[in-house]
Amino acid sequence: MLLKLAWRNIWRQQRRTLLTAAALALALILSLLMRAIQEGSYSASIDNIARLSTGLIQLQHPDFKDSQSIDDLLPGNASFIAYARQHSAITAVLPRIESFALAASANKSKGVLVLGVDPQPEDDYNGLADRIVEGHYFTATTDTAAQLPELKQQHKIKKPQVLIAQGLADQLQLELGDELVLYGQGYHGQTAAGL
Repeated sequence: MLLKLAWRNIWRQQRRTLLTAAALALALILSLLMRAIQEGSYSASIDNIARLSTGLIQLQHPDFKDSQSIDDLLPGNASFIAYARQHSAITAVLPRIESFALAASANKSKGVLVLGVDPQPEDDYNGLADRIVEGHYFTATTDTAAQLPELKQQHKIKKPQVLIAQGLADQLQLELGDELVLYGQGYHGQTAAGL
């Protein structure tokens, strides 16, 4: 009997019932839409951070956290990372080294994160070459780092190449071909500068 009375009461004021049902439906649709947008933005943020930062997994020497010493780095050579490349769940392995430095132009400076990367695998993973505003994406062979002293002596490399963000270029008032000086920490903690 109570169920019957409730049903009759609902339909006694049809306009009120339809407005309430419409308000509830709209609230449900909006909450589901906002939840979907929220989950999508979380997923996109995680993917972007993983692509442009440490990835989903970061390997470090066990002593590096405490020492922060260049002596406690993992080798970035192919033989060391071959085991990780064989795992079916791993889609990309990118050797990187990062540090902080003071970037300076003719009359401005800014603290920056400096990443040393292997250009081709990095571009394959991040698509950085497609985001270049001015200039071109740099390329290197896998053993360029080992050959760098020889290449400099042979004058095949006159100036190191860097890729910087448009915002940093604007802030430092740099244009393509300008000189950028990086001041940072060198091997075993001494001050180092690079042009």
